[in-house]
Amino acid sequence: MDFTAQNRFVTRDEKAAAAAEVRQAYANGLIGDAEFERRMREVERSEDVAQLTAATGLPAVRPTGEPSRLTLAMPHALGAFTSWIGPLLVWLFAHDRPLKREAAKALNFQLLGMVLLIIFGIMDFDWMTGVVRAVFMVLGLVAAVVVAKGRGWTYPQRRMGVRGILKEEE
Repeated sequence: MDFTAQNRFVTRDEKAAAAAEVRQAYANGLIGDAEFERRMREVERSEDVAQLTAATGLPAVRPTGEPSRLTLAMPHALGAFTSWIGPLLVWLFAHDRPLKREAAKALNFQLLGMVLLIIFGIMDFDWMTGVVRAVFMVLGLVAAVVVAKGRGWTYPQRRMGVRGILKEEE
């Protein structure tokens, strides 16, 4: 582009198109959560073509150091089927902070489920153990789907202020 075109103010339509391009790159797994947020802020703040172009200079492939959204959903899906064992293994062997955070969320939730199963088992409420298993399986699958779509997920016990054993924040 020539210099005059770089200094031209951007229109709302151009900003919308740039934001759509950044959202598509995020949906395709080319950029992660933090990069998505940063680029969307840059698109919103850009006033001229040069700033908008800099904000949407997207990579052709996903950066190697960042896990995909499906990888981040894995501990939740494993928790739905393996209780606390799958999330524990992911948490133990994960090197990425985002993956470790998601594994900690799933593990804390599934450990709560295990505690409830033990309590209801001791109290001989067999019908409640089936309900607890079903609820924890469904919520684990819902969490996996939500995280795979690129949205953040907080389990209900966390919203009620019940803290888990593992730290879930970054």
